Amino acid sequence: MAARIVSFPVKHEQTEVEAHVRRVLEELSPDAELVDAVAARMKLFIDRFASHTFAPVFDLAVPPQMTQQQATALLRSIKKGVDAVVEQTERALCEIIIERLFLEVEIYRYKQDAANERPARPGGAKHRTGG
Repeated sequence: MAARIVSFPVKHEQTEVEAHVRRVLEELSPDAELVDAVAARMKLFIDRFASHTFAPVFDLAVPPQMTQQQATALLRSIKKGVDAVVEQTERALCEIIIERLFLEVEIYRYKQDAANERPARPGGAKHRTGG
């Protein structure tokens, strides 16, 4: 039985994923620097962690007396199970990507806030610039 190879996201979808990430970021913030910085980090994340190929392999021993009807039913059941796993895996990866997106926004904003802080004033009080 040939296994179906599932890749997430497939190469032509990576551009779509990046475009979607940018649209979400643009809805979250009008800050073009935030959009560019977070989109670049998300592209690296997706390229590194969400572009793996999943190739299920089955070494299923079946009795030689299995009828064609039984073999067809077995193959149908396996396909249904593999399709369900593919769907669950894709859903989980999407959730991970979304969570990472929000984390990257928080990290960017934290770094920007830290960069905008001025050195301590006499007496220890810090002064933050606008924003």
